[in-house]
Amino acid sequence: MAPPLHTIALRIAPQLHATALRMAPPLHTAVLQMTPQLHTTALQMAPQLHPAVLRMAPPLHTTALQMAPQLHTAVLRMAPPLHTTALRMAPQLHTAVLRMAPQLHTVVLRMAPQLHTAVLRMAPQHHTTALRIAPQLHTTALRMAPQLHTAVLQMTPQLHTAVLRMAPLLHTAHEDTAMLRFVVLAFLVAGAYSCGVPASPPDISRVVGGVDARPNSWPWQISLQYTKDGNWYHTCGGTLIATNWVLTAAHCISKSRTYRVELGKYNLKEAEAGSIAVPAAQIIVHEKWNSLFILNDIALVKLQEHVALSDSIQPACLPPEGQLLAHNNPCYITGWGRLYTNGPLADNLQQALLPVVDHATCTLPDWWGGMVKEKMLCAGGDGELSGCQGDSGGPLNCQRADDAWVVHGIVSFGSGWSCNYPKKPTVFTRVSAYTDWINTNMVNN
Repeated sequence: MAPPLHTIALRIAPQLHATALRMAPPLHTAVLQMTPQLHTTALQMAPQLHPAVLRMAPPLHTTALQMAPQLHTAVLRMAPPLHTTALRMAPQLHTAVLRMAPQLHTVVLRMAPQLHTAVLRMAPQHHTTALRIAPQLHTTALRMAPQLHTAVLQMTPQLHTAVLRMAPLLHTAHEDTAMLRFVVLAFLVAGAYSCGVPASPPDISRVVGGVDARPNSWPWQISLQYTKDGNWYHTCGGTLIATNWVLTAAHCISKSRTYRVELGKYNLKEAEAGSIAVPAAQIIVHEKWNSLFILNDIALVKLQEHVALSDSIQPACLPPEGQLLAHNNPCYITGWGRLYTNGPLADNLQQALLPVVDHATCTLPDWWGGMVKEKMLCAGGDGELSGCQGDSGGPLNCQRADDAWVVHGIVSFGSGWSCNYPKKPTVFTRVSAYTDWINTNMVNN
């Protein structure tokens, strides 16, 4: 009777093992010798495989084209009901977001360590992808914006600002957990706060000869302050345009001084709930700033930390690049500047109506003549209301068709004779001439 197969296998196993060891070097050599031939064979087969792939492409492409009309029709059928539903739900969603914000904030803070770890793993791939698709997404958003509903238009500038805030954070999230928390929280805040929409609308009326502003009605207005002998002093105004960026005038900045930004303020002399002072981490003065001819009078101040948005702290909207305002367009100057020529600084935030003066009028010989350049904006000039010393760097606030407020000007200069000299309107840096410069520097820094 033949031995069981199991017994035979056990007997020959040592020989098979020994044979395998003996054969390994020759097999290894044989594989190495065959490698060039295999590589050559693959190259020889490539042309045949390539036509096969090309043959398959047209049918696939045709199928996609055949399906396109049906898909397009289906989307068009769905659009009106979805649009109607979205309009009906908008108020409830807005209210729900406001109610949920504290709880969501707590949840996000709890999740931050895990999200941070996940982002670190995903960061290289997503960072590369984001950089590649960013231009297309930006272009697509610009094309879609006009067709979207007014409610979406109101959110667009704020979302654009959020993206700008997120770009540097995503790049450096692996270095700072607090930044990662902000990236997530930015989306939550977006639902509750839009740029240029204060919680308390301004009392619009006719900061020399102006009136006390309503508290929290210009929540993007900031006080730029410098330190001397251990105390902080107001020197200029400015505008919050992102949670860690402030827009001001180049002439407000001195390399020898240390600055901070006070936000959420109404009365500069009183301690106020909701206000915060944040040191300046970086100051970017326009590279072509000319103090002799007051050209390119614009600067950005990067805050040392992101500020939490609230009723008293919100960003203003930026205008589209190149936008011009019509003659007599109503705008408002705000600030803590002198109440009258050589007078004291205001304690309470002031506001005054300053209608826009078009470039043709402002450059007349008996107005400002050639001193006013194309990248400047004039407003006022009635001899009664104007900006004054201390208002420099602050915003010229102009209301958009959707009621959001846009910072169209940065207070630059006025008459040397007095703060409210006739036919010498306050001259502002025209922000729309620098929107691209602002966005580029915010993303790159």
